[in-house]
Amino acid sequence: MVALWLSCLSPLANAATAANEVQALPAADATAACRLSDSQAWPAHQYQGPCLNGLSDGSGVVRFANGDELQGQFKQGRLLENKAEIRYASGDRYAGGIKDGVPQGDGVYTWRNGDVFKGPFSAGRKNGLGQYTEAKSGRNSQARYHDDFLQGLNQAPATAPATTAQQDETLEAFRQALKPGDLTNLGLVIEIKRNDGLVLVQTTEANLLGIPRYDYQRQRSGVDYGVGEQVAQKWVRLSQISPPVAKARPKLGRSP
Repeated sequence: MVALWLSCLSPLANAATAANEVQALPAADATAACRLSDSQAWPAHQYQGPCLNGLSDGSGVVRFANGDELQGQFKQGRLLENKAEIRYASGDRYAGGIKDGVPQGDGVYTWRNGDVFKGPFSAGRKNGLGQYTEAKSGRNSQARYHDDFLQGLNQAPATAPATTAQQDETLEAFRQALKPGDLTNLGLVIEIKRNDGLVLVQTTEANLLGIPRYDYQRQRSGVDYGVGEQVAQKWVRLSQISPPVAKARPKLGRSP
């Protein structure tokens, strides 16, 4: 009787044990199992984002082994419209056409200093004629690249020169918007006294510096002179202030 009861109980116990084992299984990590449909053509990477049937699907991020990151919209393992944004480990950025994880076609490359190149890309490199914009001066130039090397830089065709009245309006607007921390033709703005029409600016000036010395062999002292830079502050009239002078254009060769 006891043996019969134990034999009846045994299948129930086995079923309960199996159920517990099923419940104990860890949940699958959808991101870890996700892949791009053409992942073999991409540089070494790891995908993070939504997944459907083992393929990237939705807004996701691809992290490359060198620290670069690509962000885009995926559908069934492929980039939608083959466009995305790349944030490089160097601090530079790219937005535009993508093929196999690198820039391809038309795109915009922004250096960390704010300079921008808008033009064609091929196999991840700038290739062809495009527009180069300097962040500090705002000047636009035509730039020609070959395999990421700058081959030529020509200032964009000049527009009709501004009239004297337009120049005065632009200058007055610059002075009205002036605030501490702005750069001007006379230096960095430290303080503004608008009621008095005065601006305190900070500049770096080259001066002749004298360094005392003592000649122990000859038992006499002297002074060595040299040219050095010194930080100076001075008050100037607001009417003397204008936008800063544009710096020289970038040199030919590798990108900045």
